[in-house]
Amino acid sequence: MSKIAVVLFNLGGPDRPEAVQPFLFNLFNDPAIIGAPKPIRWLLAKFISSRRAPVAREIYTHLGATLRCWPIHKPRRRLSRRRWGILGRSGCSLQCAIGTR
Repeated sequence: MSKIAVVLFNLGGPDRPEAVQPFLFNLFNDPAIIGAPKPIRWLLAKFISSRRAPVAREIYTHLGATLRCWPIHKPRRRLSRRRWGILGRSGCSLQCAIGTR
């Protein structure tokens, strides 16, 4: 029997529109995201976050800036299991896990 794992991973998110750019900066300044030396990583994070913030702010505002809410993960997990359920019927074992950062 084949085994398949589905991992739903949430990096968190800003809790208000003003927090979008700092959130993006912290995300891209993380050495696990950009593996460059610290000064270069800082410059890249500053550049990317300032360029991306207006678009991301609009998206988060449209979504209600509530992406940090844990309860949304449980429905996503159930949906993913249903969506991937066909794999279970075809002889595959499916595990679905959630995680946050």
